Amino acid sequence: LYEQLQQANQELETANQELLAMNTLLSQAAITDSLTGLRNHRAFQESLLSLVQIAERYQQPLSLIMLDIDHFKQFNDRFGHPAGDELLRQVATVLRQSARASDVVARYGGEEFAILLPNTDLNEAVQVAERLRQQIAAIQNPHAHITASFGIATHRKRSAPATLLYEADSALYEAKRRGRNRICIYGADAYDAAS
Repeated sequence: LYEQLQQANQELETANQELLAMNTLLSQAAITDSLTGLRNHRAFQESLLSLVQIAERYQQPLSLIMLDIDHFKQFNDRFGHPAGDELLRQVATVLRQSARASDVVARYGGEEFAILLPNTDLNEAVQVAERLRQQIAAIQNPHAHITASFGIATHRKRSAPATLLYEADSALYEAKRRGRNRICIYGADAYDAAS
């Protein structure tokens, strides 16, 4: 009876460990974009809210970079969805490898990505975006040369998280409107990077 009890106890312990591992995987899946391995839209929104609160509380700068792969729809239509998915993974790898531990890198949706940069002012965010613009342009994609457009905004005191998102997104669309493969800053003249 004692041996049976020990065996049952061991089986229960093993089942418990497996359940904990599965719960950890489920929790990770809930915040991760399955294609790129970056944070998903929901996790990004949660991080945006908390990082704006931290920036307000500690009077620290917070910048947001929104970026979009140029002409992605045409790329996908021409080379197919598997090639498009691989391109998204290549860009995600560049973003992940360039990020600091405190940065929040997310696939915002489709071919659009977002990077929250805590304790980073506008000038530093522009440097990060320019480095990323160059690294994305250097991706060795077998189908086509790749570029991306960037919009940058910096949190202003007592403004809502949605305002930061709106401003970075507006700057991104301005970069696309001005010809793509460039960086625009919300509320400033475009920072045009060399193509």
